[in-house]
Amino acid sequence: MLVLGSRARGKDRRPADEFSDLDLLIFARDPATYIEKAGWLYEIAPVVLTFLERSVAGHFERRVLFTQGLDVDFNFLPSNFIHQLHRKTESRVPPPEDFLAISELLAGVLQRGYRIVFDKDGFLADFISSLPAPTPPTLPNEKMLRNNIDDFWYHALWTAKKLRRGELLTAKECLDGYMKDLFFRMVRTLARAAKGPDYDTWHQVRFFEEWADGETLEALPLLYARYDATDMARALEATMAQYSRVARKACELLGYSYPAESEETIKTLVEKVLKVKG
Repeated sequence: MLVLGSRARGKDRRPADEFSDLDLLIFARDPATYIEKAGWLYEIAPVVLTFLERSVAGHFERRVLFTQGLDVDFNFLPSNFIHQLHRKTESRVPPPEDFLAISELLAGVLQRGYRIVFDKDGFLADFISSLPAPTPPTLPNEKMLRNNIDDFWYHALWTAKKLRRGELLTAKECLDGYMKDLFFRMVRTLARAAKGPDYDTWHQVRFFEEWADGETLEALPLLYARYDATDMARALEATMAQYSRVARKACELLGYSYPAESEETIKTLVEKVLKVKG
């Protein structure tokens, strides 16, 4: 068993506070036993609720809220992940199909910090030291960045059409969901283009307020809309403006061309669809 996440990080790596959950990684002979059934949890402490959720590795993890408010995230991997790297058992235990992919992902997680809680066979430390080095971070190439840009502007017009048709919820989900995700990815690219590919932008939008640029943070409250057609049109325009600023700056720093013509065409079409005057 390993402790991961904030409860295993050092003081300089955003350690746990009173609101932090407890992330556990457990190697078990039969992980399905703990995923498919929940009775074993009640031997630990009274449970308020528990449910299954997909982890970043694609496996199911069991999340639990105990009565005192502690949120524990139980992740499980088969114990032959460890045995695969031990000479005495390697010949007898076939590796899991996703052994290499999971090992690389695990190496990246462990580099933020971990703590060994229980090592029954004494193999765990050797297993961790044998994991492949995490893949060095890289910046997106021009093709990848252009795909993000085209995706954003396509959905800007798509959102305007849904809004004009009166499909407010569909439009809002795209504007404040999908389009914002594309925007945040571009903000991440800008941060790493400005400060180096290994600049820590964490996972998804964790600690966004620490690594995003100041202009984005200042504008952020204006980028979200109420469930109202007029306000959604305003937020769409504001989101487009901020995305344009961030994407242009990222392209400039990376030496990539920016599709200014495509942007202007989309802006004109959005204005036409929404009948927004100057």
